[in-house]
Amino acid sequence: MLRSLVKEALLERVGSAETSTTVKYSVTKKGKQELEEMQRTLASAGKRERVMIRLFADLLPAEAWASAFVNRGREIFDVFQEKISQIPQPQRNAMLKETRMMLDSNISWVDSQLRPKKKRTVEE
Repeated sequence: MLRSLVKEALLERVGSAETSTTVKYSVTKKGKQELEEMQRTLASAGKRERVMIRLFADLLPAEAWASAFVNRGREIFDVFQEKISQIPQPQRNAMLKETRMMLDSNISWVDSQLRPKKKRTVEE
């Protein structure tokens, strides 16, 4: 993946690969511009993003959507765990508390779906 970013001139190798076993990269001016554009897009996405996600979900079969949700959810949470530590207090705690409430709510719903359904009995 890094090589493709170098080919697109978004990253460049720093130093000589011959002198070290590790390869270092730096973000190019074009790469910084792309990142800034991405940040602007993410910041303004809001409602449009939700609509697009819903449209995408409606177009996919339920099994494909659910599978993508589980896989992407794991990846997104891994990144969240890395990034949250970079947010200063007290914003970090506020975000963690909100995340906890969201996850608790979702866990409650999942638990309700996993519980065996009680069969209704017909009274005679």
